Amino acid sequence: MAVLRRNTTPMTDEPGDYLTDLPPDEYAAVCTDVLERDNVERQKYQSDEMECVDLIAFEFSVTGRSGETRRVRSREMRVSSHEMSALYAFLKEWSGGEPEDGLDTDTLMGCAARLTLQHSRGKKDPSKTYVRITAIAPDAEQGEARK
Repeated sequence: MAVLRRNTTPMTDEPGDYLTDLPPDEYAAVCTDVLERDNVERQKYQSDEMECVDLIAFEFSVTGRSGETRRVRSREMRVSSHEMSALYAFLKEWSGGEPEDGLDTDTLMGCAARLTLQHSRGKKDPSKTYVRITAIAPDAEQGEARK
């Protein structure tokens, strides 16, 4: 489904660490970057085994109520075209339909979205508050994301 490109942009442990000053709400956004990490070793879901996976995250530019622009990033998702994968569900919500086979994720840069943002406590440091993307949808005002 996704055609990967190499990207050396570092990702931090907490996806929403760019943005803590916007209140939880729904915002218009535009995808500004697709961040990928290849061959990441991590623990398998509900297992003690380790696996090597490729991960992807999407960075968005969000305009706040007073016109300020901020960045927010999705959580990292395993690159998988399986219909039960987090990436597939994210792309399906964003595009409003089934993601196309062979989708080049770079083509999503510049695509509009409606993001629902919520605050949550950090897993590693509960004293920190981060913004999380809890829902994504096509932005009807700016046109749908590419499928």
